[in-house]
Amino acid sequence: RVVWNGAAATVTGENDSLSISNSNGYVAINSSVTGTQIVYLLSGNGTGQLTVYGSYRHNITLDGLTLACSDGPAINNQCHKKCYVVINGTNVLTDGSSYASSTEDRKAVLFSEEQIIVSGAGSLTVQGNYKHAIASDDYIHLTDGLTGTLNLTATSDGLHANDGIYINSGTTTIKAGNDGVQCDSIIAISGGALDITATDKGIVDSLGITISGD
Repeated sequence: RVVWNGAAATVTGENDSLSISNSNGYVAINSSVTGTQIVYLLSGNGTGQLTVYGSYRHNITLDGLTLACSDGPAINNQCHKKCYVVINGTNVLTDGSSYASSTEDRKAVLFSEEQIIVSGAGSLTVQGNYKHAIASDDYIHLTDGLTGTLNLTATSDGLHANDGIYINSGTTTIKAGNDGVQCDSIIAISGGALDITATDKGIVDSLGITISGD
């Protein structure tokens, strides 16, 4: 578990399979766990960042978290495996208008190198001051298990993915300086409520948009 309090974070539940650095609220976890889905439970109110490395799928549960990062993503998943994001309670993520130099690909407040799979009954507000609100270099899936709300504001895109965006459920409100939902592959919407205000396009992709359901 990681709990932020101002410019500090407390990490509990360490084990030999986790290598953890923690400085001024910037927490980086490198996991060697395989065969079981590790859960990172995040809460508190503060400044800093969570960066995750590893070689196996994992769960990031937001459990009443308010986190602002001035020079990068608030949550930075550099693990090349599925990232399950569970939303409990009220959560707020914010980034700054510029990012520190890095060799890592980072372009959103909540960023993942691989799939982002979202569920939960809580609320998540994301303020993207640098670029996108939520972005994946693979796909984003708002699953049937998402009964809560997403409120996304971004200078560029609200939801941005390379390989697909799938919206099955949840209530998502987007205010975007560029596109509301943007993907280089397919976008499929089969449920949920989607309210988009965008300077450019509301929904845009390269291979086609599929809308089904009631």
